[in-house]
Amino acid sequence: MLKNTRIPFEADLRNLVIGPEAPWRLGDLIETARLHLQPRNFAEHYLVDEMALSKWRGMRAQIMEKAVYDRQRTSYKPRGRTDADGKPAEPFEDMYHLAMAHSADGHQIVMSALGRLETRYYRHFCSAFRLLLASRRGTPPPLPDLDGHAAASPSTATKPEATDRKEGTTCEH
Repeated sequence: MLKNTRIPFEADLRNLVIGPEAPWRLGDLIETARLHLQPRNFAEHYLVDEMALSKWRGMRAQIMEKAVYDRQRTSYKPRGRTDADGKPAEPFEDMYHLAMAHSADGHQIVMSALGRLETRYYRHFCSAFRLLLASRRGTPPPLPDLDGHAAASPSTATKPEATDRKEGTTCEH
């Protein structure tokens, strides 16, 4: 589960689950994001958590969309008509029925709202990711803390060599 990040007044983000959602799944998502992205300060920690929450909310919208399709499917009654050659007279009639969830007499308002939500959360995720990358531009990645001691400071880290794109030569910056 979520590990103590030593950030004072940190809220337990698992409390943001609703309905049948499992708090431990949100906790695992946040912990995985923190583990892989290794935030180094308060700002990065905030951005990583925002990315995880945006991902969670996007998945929630997708699950709700699936629920609308599942509900639409319950009213499906196949006609089962076939042509003379034995092929269905209305190919993909079951998929057409599911597409009717987007019709004005179906669940159009809900489906439109869920689509907007999914887009919003995707943009929010991308925005937080861009800000995280921008905040790290020009700084070396964190070194893993293998034995419990503090990672090497940036002043002791060596600068990597960069490749000049035009000439394909290596130069130090």
